[in-house]
Amino acid sequence: MSDTLRRTGTAPLPEAPHARSIFLRRLVATLIAAWTLVLPARGEEPAPNSAPPADAPGSLIVYCSADSVYFQPVLEAFTRETGIKVRPVFDTEATKTFGLVQRLINEQGDAAIADVFVSSEVLGMIRLSNAGLLEPYICQPAEEAFSKRGGYPQMMKAHDRTWTGFARRARVLVYNTKFVAKDDAPLRLAQLADPKWKGRVAMARPQFGTTRSQLAALHMISPSADDPTSGFSRWLDGLFANNVRLYDGNSSVVRAVASGEAYVGLTDNDDVHAGWANGWPIGMLRISSQIEDITHDRGPSHDPNAGTLLNFPESALQTFHTVGILKSSKRQTQARRFVDFVLSKQADQILSSGDAKTYTSYHPMLLDPLAGLDARMKAPDLYFMDIDYEEIARHADAALKMFEEREKKAR
Repeated sequence: MSDTLRRTGTAPLPEAPHARSIFLRRLVATLIAAWTLVLPARGEEPAPNSAPPADAPGSLIVYCSADSVYFQPVLEAFTRETGIKVRPVFDTEATKTFGLVQRLINEQGDAAIADVFVSSEVLGMIRLSNAGLLEPYICQPAEEAFSKRGGYPQMMKAHDRTWTGFARRARVLVYNTKFVAKDDAPLRLAQLADPKWKGRVAMARPQFGTTRSQLAALHMISPSADDPTSGFSRWLDGLFANNVRLYDGNSSVVRAVASGEAYVGLTDNDDVHAGWANGWPIGMLRISSQIEDITHDRGPSHDPNAGTLLNFPESALQTFHTVGILKSSKRQTQARRFVDFVLSKQADQILSSGDAKTYTSYHPMLLDPLAGLDARMKAPDLYFMDIDYEEIARHADAALKMFEEREKKAR
């Protein structure tokens, strides 16, 4: 989500990016990504590519692709709690996560200055882990907090413990309430390929951010995904037949839908909440799963064909932030304290109760399997696809290739 999207009170709709400018936007995003490889770092702006200043011994350098306006309170709370100062380096919306991941890969040896990486999604962190740049670490306080569940949720931590997830979010469908009646809004990804939405479907580019995870997950669960007759392949064909509008980030998708340039879009739930805070005319529905879904505004979905329209089993996909310690860090002790704090209930409450609108990881049903039905009914966000994100990562390149092949043909 873009920091500029969140405002106080009702705000006028900004002008949405036009689809014809997509090529130029992509070129600019690529140049920005390349430039970040040589730019040094300092808070939200570039600074000398060096160790922390002498007057701040022990300060942590945290590279962070989470939105600064939402994650800054966590950094400030950590410093108040521990006395350890933090120098954050934030990413841009256009190159979300990609810019900092590339930079960390390039900054090795004497050039390495980062201690910790906080990512707004999973695949970039997995890439760093596969490159051997992350130090394994088990956060014992978090493991103990989930002791009745056998430890911190398996799906939110790396197999080799080089990263851990937190601040859960949902992939959702957003629609313009002025142009789309609630009962007509799509409940499934497959419906975005319906010709009725031609020219009015928006999604963020999958080269960066959580859309990449979405496509990789669909590629993984779609039988014979690379086959031209597969559900995933036909879904991509349907999107481009509908002249899908591509934007530089999830917040831009919400802005385009709110302005009426698009009527429906695929985004993250926190971006929709930001639009609501501005008084924008948008509604949100989480993607229908094959079980009764109590999260939809219009009640449970009992459609027996849910998820089968294009022959791949859709379900509610969650994404989350991740945190990992760099092997090159000279401040391992402070870095571990930072990870412990980020995975704590205190940090979870800052993010889940604030404007970020993330789902809490410390809900009773997630902590205790015997919490009871009443607790379950109060936590619709618990119904997410149970999926291995490291397996998703292995499908990311193939899914992106299929997408880009169709995008090239559509130009």
